[in-house]
Amino acid sequence: MRTYRLPQSAGQRSPQRENPSQLTLNIAHLQLGLINLLDLRSHEIQSRDGLSIHCLTFHSGESLRIECDGRTVHVEGRHIHYECSQQPPYSTWLGDPSKTRNI
Repeated sequence: MRTYRLPQSAGQRSPQRENPSQLTLNIAHLQLGLINLLDLRSHEIQSRDGLSIHCLTFHSGESLRIECDGRTVHVEGRHIHYECSQQPPYSTWLGDPSKTRNI
């Protein structure tokens, strides 16, 4: 069977968006930090509905959104670059997503 493709008019086609990567951390007393603070261009903090929301923007143009409710930390972005410690005190270090991609 032959397939037919409808013609696309200007403005009808939306760009393909990449699904965001997600990382959820729920270890008690977890420490979260940055691998290199100098990679960061801006850091915005908001509070909404009991959540602390951090928006990190890096010099590369990549960004991460971090939501924390006091028990879990949820990180979302196009790509997530992170390093974790395997022994207490447990730490997770976030970095510029354009440099290395874990997720």
